[in-house]
Amino acid sequence: MRKASGQQPALRQRELGRWRLVADLQERLEYIGREHGLGASFADRRRRLQLGHSLGLFLFGLLNPAVRTMRGLCAASHLPGLQSEVCGRAVSLGSFSEAQAVVDPRLLERVFAELSEEISRRENVVSERAKQWLIQDSTLWEALPRMRWALWRRQGTSQSAVRLHLSLHVVEDKPQRVKLTPGVGCEPQTWRENWHPGDAYVGDRY
Repeated sequence: MRKASGQQPALRQRELGRWRLVADLQERLEYIGREHGLGASFADRRRRLQLGHSLGLFLFGLLNPAVRTMRGLCAASHLPGLQSEVCGRAVSLGSFSEAQAVVDPRLLERVFAELSEEISRRENVVSERAKQWLIQDSTLWEALPRMRWALWRRQGTSQSAVRLHLSLHVVEDKPQRVKLTPGVGCEPQTWRENWHPGDAYVGDRY
């Protein structure tokens, strides 16, 4: 989630939703934490912002388009409903930013692995292809200015770029599909042209 120097309009609780999804994540993290530990940082009694609160707040921001920045998300944490359902207390920008740097990614790997196994067991509802959980994102790569097809946009000076669209297998930690387009290429449109029925995709809000 991006930081921003400006202030976004104050959020109201009725503009926010998807509380159940956050609760599901926190329940899984609590179970996995009891089984495997949370890491030294989150095991420290002096840490007030716990793992479930931190990741729950992060997920809540991704699920609610009304929250546009990290600063706005921390401001929303002052809402009583958000504290009750998601983060436990008001969260400062510094605490939230620092917590992201100490999260052990192996905990999230276990969460996604459990979700993948859970879906694969629903044989009467989901096909075998749904065992694939893929992270979908794209990256802009600089290109030589003489590659006319790669010209992206002008902001004072010419910018040349190509866009790499990548589907990363969550459990196996390897690229599953790759596509190159001009930098101006639309991420959702490219995904719709290349997605496979039955796969589960995890992406950012865009």
